Amino acid sequence: MPGSTTSLAAPTGGSASTITADVETGTHDLTVHGYSGTVALGVGKPITSAAFTAAGGHSWHIRYYPHGDSKDSVDFISVFLNLAAGDDNDDVTARFTFSLIDVSTGEPAPSTIASAIKLRTFCANTPSWGFRKFIKRDILEEYLKDDSFTIRCDITVVKITSETTPVKFHVPPSTDLPRHFGELLVSKVGADVRFKVGRETFMAHRNVLAARSPVFKAELFGWMKEKVAGGQVRVDDMEPGVFEAMLHFIYTDTLPEIEEGDRRAMAQHLLVAADRYGLERLKMVCEEVLCKFIDTSTVATTLALAEQHGCHGLKEGCFKFLKTPGDMKAVVASDGYDHLARSCPSVVKELLVNVQISRAYLPHYLDPATRAPSLTLRPSHGSTVVAAVLHSPYYSMVQLAKFFEDIEAISYDRRSIVTRRTLRSLRRRRRVTRSITIALQVVGDVDLLLRQRREHLKIPGGYTTSKEGNGKGIDSIPFTVGGHTWYIKYYPDGNNDKSAGWVSIYLYLAADDHPSNLNVNAVKAKYKFTLISDDEAGDDVDLSSYTRTSSGYSFWSPGKARGFYQFVKSTDMEASLKGHAFRVRCDVTVVKEACINTSPTTTDTSLITIPPPDLHRHLGDLLDTEVGGDVTFTVGGERFIAHKYVLAARSPVLMAELFGHMKENTMPSIQIHDMEPSVFKAMLRFIYTDEMPEVDDDDDDDTDNEFTPVGMAQHLLVAADKYGLHRLKAMCEVKLLELMDVGDGATTVTLAEQHGCEGLKEGCFRFMRCPGVTKAVMASEGFQHLRTSCPFLIEEMLAKLAP
Repeated sequence: MPGSTTSLAAPTGGSASTITADVETGTHDLTVHGYSGTVALGVGKPITSAAFTAAGGHSWHIRYYPHGDSKDSVDFISVFLNLAAGDDNDDVTARFTFSLIDVSTGEPAPSTIASAIKLRTFCANTPSWGFRKFIKRDILEEYLKDDSFTIRCDITVVKITSETTPVKFHVPPSTDLPRHFGELLVSKVGADVRFKVGRETFMAHRNVLAARSPVFKAELFGWMKEKVAGGQVRVDDMEPGVFEAMLHFIYTDTLPEIEEGDRRAMAQHLLVAADRYGLERLKMVCEEVLCKFIDTSTVATTLALAEQHGCHGLKEGCFKFLKTPGDMKAVVASDGYDHLARSCPSVVKELLVNVQISRAYLPHYLDPATRAPSLTLRPSHGSTVVAAVLHSPYYSMVQLAKFFEDIEAISYDRRSIVTRRTLRSLRRRRRVTRSITIALQVVGDVDLLLRQRREHLKIPGGYTTSKEGNGKGIDSIPFTVGGHTWYIKYYPDGNNDKSAGWVSIYLYLAADDHPSNLNVNAVKAKYKFTLISDDEAGDDVDLSSYTRTSSGYSFWSPGKARGFYQFVKSTDMEASLKGHAFRVRCDVTVVKEACINTSPTTTDTSLITIPPPDLHRHLGDLLDTEVGGDVTFTVGGERFIAHKYVLAARSPVLMAELFGHMKENTMPSIQIHDMEPSVFKAMLRFIYTDEMPEVDDDDDDDTDNEFTPVGMAQHLLVAADKYGLHRLKAMCEVKLLELMDVGDGATTVTLAEQHGCEGLKEGCFRFMRCPGVTKAVMASEGFQHLRTSCPFLIEEMLAKLAP
């Protein structure tokens, strides 16, 4: 019988939920008279200001510790902002700045400004945030006038609101590390090792192979390197196509496009290759692919492969499949089972222990001891005989076909023989075979009905403004797919301790949804999440590595959720966004009725958890170990060892310097001028890992960093522009917008103008439009530099800031 067809409903119109971060600001001055008397209070003794209302109508206190709040800060003044206990809102998200007022100017003394770079959440458990080492006491005393001083506290409160907006489909941006290395493999620029596989030859780069595979590292740089004769390595027992696919994965962390009919065979061969060369992630990818192809004809050979190569998840998937009695009988009769018994006899014993066949569900008039009970159908048997026959492991396909012909012959009474309810139960309990398909056609076809929808959760106004802390999520507006109510929930800093530092995203079946009213026991759904960045210029780029797809899942009861607790690292996400706004796209497909499938796979691929891509981690290890390093850079007296091919793959400028028309200028040690060693080191780290190193910005840390986070982002932007690292340049722009403050607004807009960063420049202008900010920026030292370096920019700025 031909395979049954399925019809997919056309995708319905999408909708979008908009989450807006509204910002409200306020300022409060705390004046302390009689400073010398307050110092006598001692360590840990605070003075609390009267309550004041500011920034969104919330009630606040300022707590001032003249001798520090602890022994660690005894030489400092400690100041904290405290949400008043009587405030109506449990949680308030805010950023704040403390500064000491210079009485001679009436403005904050620049050297005393301390800002909370991260958003802080004020709540019942943590009502207070501030600076334990705000200013040294001897420095404070220099600003005293008549034994008095004034501390200013600027507060910015962020409020999250939701609304529905029209959907605008864009293509998200992507990390370019896999693309750059894929191009390096194809171009063969700088390739220094040749592999002979069958009759074909493949060129590659020793450093990349060594970074990704411990076996290649030993062959090319370790104790096995003597086997590499004349720069050529012979690979036996592997097909050229398999080796080519493995190379593609090594360079890109992805599998190449494979024809559907070849996927299973390629996955088998690649699994063997991955085990041979220590490519653990590729091995798990292959396990997941093979799980999807498990059926009665493949399970035995797949089980043997899993045993031979230590694939525990794949092995468990095979056992789970074989727990269906009819499947077990068919497998035992197959040629693959003979191979399994010969090659892995221990697995056969384990199989008999793990797979137990029960005959308890057979009715009394079917003799369990009989290998082929009579299939004569009588109307008096009722529908229970159908269930017994379909679940019995004793009947051949020919016998079952004859049985259903009998059903059709007495069609007048068939409703007493088999009911829709019985067949629905069977579909939930057993794989649907050809015979069951015949039975379904007798009682009336049940079509596959799918409902699809694309939903967006849009978050404009800055990623960091909605980053509220671990375990705190934001809900989308509810939407309907397949007659059920859903919503998306995203956690900027993970939904629990295990996912801290990651973005977690889930799809929820709403708590007030009632699937039982729709005559189903569960809502079956598949979904795909995609991260999208909204570039203000409208040129979004596909961020393909941030797309995750589920297998089929059942939402057994309202309020249940499925999703990814480690969808993407928060730092990776922030670095990938070209503008402030971004969206989480969720494509939802709901199965509304039973699915008739003549050759289904029931194996649960969730038994195998594939780790996230590790290309960046392997290359970072290569940078740290310096194995195979072949170029040295000298920067400000410090030496850095790197790898030519990695640098050339990532930077067109370094490609020209090392392999192109500028290579005659390349000395054994390349001297880098006009760049600090720490900046060059951070740039190297990005080149190898596609990640922007974080500069420590702990408010309580009094260590002397060479650069503040703002300073490092500014210097890295200049370096990225110099070496053509466009993604790093965009990441620096985002970082500078996140850290924007009145003290560096003018220098940042100057930098944006000099290096063609239009988005950063516009972000600076928007920041300056905030009440009170323009005056503070114009009073800063950076504004004086702006006057001399970019006087024409003053006119543009004034025009932008005009009401």
